[in-house]
Amino acid sequence: MTTERTMTTERKKETARANGAKSRGPVTSKGKARSSMNATTHGLTAETVVLSGESEQRFHALLESMLEAYAPSSNYEVSLVEKMAALNWQQDRLLGIDTTTLAVQMEVMAPALEAELEHLSPPARIALAYRDLSDHSRVLSNLDRHASRIRRQFNQLRTELLALHTARKPPQTEPGVSTTGCTTNPSL
Repeated sequence: MTTERTMTTERKKETARANGAKSRGPVTSKGKARSSMNATTHGLTAETVVLSGESEQRFHALLESMLEAYAPSSNYEVSLVEKMAALNWQQDRLLGIDTTTLAVQMEVMAPALEAELEHLSPPARIALAYRDLSDHSRVLSNLDRHASRIRRQFNQLRTELLALHTARKPPQTEPGVSTTGCTTNPSL
């Protein structure tokens, strides 16, 4: 029984080797692009982007989602997408910091406004905390400046990535339509 199993296994190995020797690799440009990425590993690791208390799994899910959406076809394009994911992660972090800063300030102000709190709506409490932070701290303006910088960097990377994608693809035209948009069929 073992010799029969060994014979089958050996025959399968030989067949696989023979078939592999016939292969010339991917033929289509899409297949070649996918194949060129086989050995690529992500340059950004969660350790460089994710802070303690944040979810590494969520960051990796974001990164994988962005890699799928932008479909990079070179190591350089992968690097651009990784940087975009890191910036997206930082932008989300800043939103959390903004919310937490206002919540903390509302708590700090609560004892001084104890009598008025009963009559203040939650939006009014937020507005008072925002005004107090704006008047006595630079934290909100700093957060806004950082968010603007991150947004600008993200858009620059995205523009570069999309330009690479556009340069890689020839313009697509519909059959029977010239590049000027006029039909090439004289009977129409």
